[in-house]
Amino acid sequence: MIKQAEELKVAIVGGGRGCKAIMDMIFAQKRSHLQMKLIGVADTNPEAAGYREAREKGIYTTNDYRDLYKLKDLDMIIDLTGHDDMASEISRTKPDNVRLVDQVVAHLFQDILRIEEEWVAERKRVEQALRDDERFLKSVFDAIQDGMTVLDCEFNIIRVNPWIEKMHTFQMPLIGKKCYKAYHDRESPCPRCPSLRSLETGEVHREIVPYPSAENPTRWIDLSAFPLKNPAGRVVGIIEYMKDITQGKEAEKELKRRHDELEAISRILFRVTKEYNLNGICRVLQGMMEDFYPGFQSWMFLLTPDRDGFYFPGAEKERHRTTCYDRAERRIRSLELEDALLHFLTREKMRPTCSGTSKGDCPAIIRELAVGFRTWMAVPIEVEDQCQGLFMLASSSLDIEVEDDLVFVEALIRQISGVARYQVSKEVREEAFRKQLTGPDRFMGLVGRSRPMQEIYRLIQSVADSKSTVLITGESGTGKEL
Repeated sequence: MIKQAEELKVAIVGGGRGCKAIMDMIFAQKRSHLQMKLIGVADTNPEAAGYREAREKGIYTTNDYRDLYKLKDLDMIIDLTGHDDMASEISRTKPDNVRLVDQVVAHLFQDILRIEEEWVAERKRVEQALRDDERFLKSVFDAIQDGMTVLDCEFNIIRVNPWIEKMHTFQMPLIGKKCYKAYHDRESPCPRCPSLRSLETGEVHREIVPYPSAENPTRWIDLSAFPLKNPAGRVVGIIEYMKDITQGKEAEKELKRRHDELEAISRILFRVTKEYNLNGICRVLQGMMEDFYPGFQSWMFLLTPDRDGFYFPGAEKERHRTTCYDRAERRIRSLELEDALLHFLTREKMRPTCSGTSKGDCPAIIRELAVGFRTWMAVPIEVEDQCQGLFMLASSSLDIEVEDDLVFVEALIRQISGVARYQVSKEVREEAFRKQLTGPDRFMGLVGRSRPMQEIYRLIQSVADSKSTVLITGESGTGKEL
């Protein structure tokens, strides 16, 4: 009887190509239910393909088929010689418990195995294609640089990509958990959850929501929910797509801040154009800075038109508070830095700097001016690419980052500096003219030191107290009305 529970032990007579084909099928073990073991090969040609391969694999080989009868537990002999007399001889001489399969049956068996092998190969090809598709989809899913979560209709997490895993490292593993529990530590879906609405409506929903974490408590995400539907159109799950828009939110906030700053600059410039002297401009600038930077004090160091000293406008009767010019004047004189600062501003090229600037990039004279202050900004006042002064803001108590504010202050000073510089030149010219009007060569508003003018002064003095009518003659344009 052929054994059923154990593998079938087979010997082959005829070691040609047919033998090799059957050997390939047996050793490949393509079908798990094909319990067959080759234990011997017989052929008179030791160079036959199957015979040679059997010998290389350590299988018993012989040139006399009768030697195969001696193999222990032999169950079947397959005759591949193609000779009827050989098949008859084997059938007559083989042991009774050994079955014989002749060439016809062997070829049929081989065809069946080949068909089965082709079917197995096709199935494996399909399985491999499915695995390739799965790997491709997984690679696409994992390569997305935003968050992806697949949920079932009960909000159970089915799949996540690495972005989500990284975001929720301490909640791992996520698969099988409720999304609202794993992501937000809630016992029920979030009130603004777009996935909840997608399950209810079968449509795509989107929501911009805060998504704080230990690393970033101010994170915002753009959350979209896409319904998964079966062929019948019923929603069977949800794909959640999360995009971190924190930077966009911060940029939006920064844009609004810049917009507010530009509006402030516009208001300041409008007010500056209404002022007709440097003190007025000073008050506008100082008021704006106190509004924007409470706790800071400002200093304004303006050079004279000839750039040979500093110009500090005198106090006005209606002024009730110290201006940035007053502070600047007291600062450089108390520190005895007037000459050093004048030399620096007229000889060196300065860039805006602040307390956050590295020591090597900040001029020593500026650091000396800022001694005793924790936070400060210094911006050169330039007109037509030439330094005309320095504006500084400083606080002795506040400790804040001012690198971004430095850009705003620089833009503001750049806009005001031209107006301020013009007012300095104007006031210096007016002061010089006033001195001319009150000097020794002046008379009743008339200016002149020549001999003819001196004669006119004496003549005017001689008739000034007389009530007589005076006739003044002269050509047109010689100043008779004056």
